[in-house]
Amino acid sequence: MKGEFLTTKRSSKKVVSIMNKQLSDSSHILELVDASNTMFMILNHNRQIVVANKILINLLNTPTDNILGQRPGEVFNCINAKKLETGCGTHIFCRECGAANAIFKAINGEKAQNECRISSIINGKNISYDLLVQCQPMLFNKETYVLMSVVDNSDKKRREVLEKTFFHYILNTAGGVYGYTKILKKKVADSPNNNEYAEIACKLAERLIKEIKGQQLLLDAERHNLSLNLVEIEVSDLFNEVIDLIKENKEVKECNFNTSLTPKNLKILTDEILLQKVILNIVKNAAEACKEGQSVTIRGIRRKGFVYFTIHNPGFIPIKIQHQIFQRSFSTKGNNRGIGTYSIKLFTENYLNGEVWFESTPNKGTYFHLKIPERLES
Repeated sequence: MKGEFLTTKRSSKKVVSIMNKQLSDSSHILELVDASNTMFMILNHNRQIVVANKILINLLNTPTDNILGQRPGEVFNCINAKKLETGCGTHIFCRECGAANAIFKAINGEKAQNECRISSIINGKNISYDLLVQCQPMLFNKETYVLMSVVDNSDKKRREVLEKTFFHYILNTAGGVYGYTKILKKKVADSPNNNEYAEIACKLAERLIKEIKGQQLLLDAERHNLSLNLVEIEVSDLFNEVIDLIKENKEVKECNFNTSLTPKNLKILTDEILLQKVILNIVKNAAEACKEGQSVTIRGIRRKGFVYFTIHNPGFIPIKIQHQIFQRSFSTKGNNRGIGTYSIKLFTENYLNGEVWFESTPNKGTYFHLKIPERLES
């Protein structure tokens, strides 16, 4: 398949080796590289690494020869760098990559600084990086090079996202508890029948506890400290619980929910809390994308030892957003709200031993697909 974004051309190993030697023979260049306290590399005009500093080499834990000639996304195991034989920067998804765009500007004579989110798979685990990339052009021996500095912002961005999301949900729910408690307090004097208000207050308090536990669950999952609790569940009950939770959410417009199960009494052995969070996030996103009166369809079917879930809504996800949908810290709801779709992939692939993918077109709408074992082994 032909590359679709930046040039697919590569310099040969011999040319990369010559460039490395020429640059390394310059004391000024070596001083510049070694003086950096960040991951630092020099790229040639084909975006290949020709010089890397010790910080980057030690982080990647690989010999220098394995780094030279590769592109940045390739050394970080970016999943998009592996989608085409032509490698990093050539896939259509790379159009939204902060690093690729910064490198492109530097090759064309501009300084650039961008944030870059990379999703990679290392030793079978999904790993996400939030990086700050700075690039600037350099002319040496009549050749154009790119000086590239990379700072790992993952912990900082992670804290920002968690704090924003945590307080967003906590304040909303706590505000609801407070409001209904005030109503309940006033009604006590007016009527002995206050069950309705008391029930609402209890539900909101329960949601508050679930949100706190949900944030802890996500932290444990990222730190690989999460223990599975396998139970057999009725999928129909799971669907009903998810729909009830979404209907209670005032941020979601009123829409219709259609469910379908094959077989109708489908049961599954899995971690109930994780699966509910995954399905809930997908269905909630689908409902939020609906206009009032439109429908979300939730289907489940058993096939050859696996259960396939499909969630459909008539909305279309713009191409620019599709490219970043599962990345940590990315959100369509404003800065630092990127938790939902990221957690879908994290929980499904790292803990439920499953797969998640989606397709979205203007004519057919959006389908999220989830495949998990019918009986998960601990």
